[in-house]
Amino acid sequence: MKRFKAVVIHCLANVVEVIANSKEEAEAKIKDIDNSTDVISQLENTKMFPVYKVFEADSESEDCDTDDTQTVSDDEEV
Repeated sequence: MKRFKAVVIHCLANVVEVIANSKEEAEAKIKDIDNSTDVISQLENTKMFPVYKVFEADSESEDCDTDDTQTVSDDEEV
C-alpha cells in the first residue's frame, strides 16, 4: 500500500446584498461587517463547499500543489 496526504478545505458561502457606490466600496463594507460582527455566520442560507486534494506522500518534500484541486458540492449556484 502507498501513503497519501490529503488537504480538506471547508468553505462556507453566503450571498449578501450590500448597498454601495462601487464594487470596491461594497467589498470594503462587507469585510468590515464580517470582521466586526457575527452577522454573516448567523445567516440561514449558508452553503458549505468541501474541497478535497489527495496526492502521493513525498518523503523529501512537504509541498502541497493544489493546482488540480477538485470542488465537490451539492449546489453549484452561489
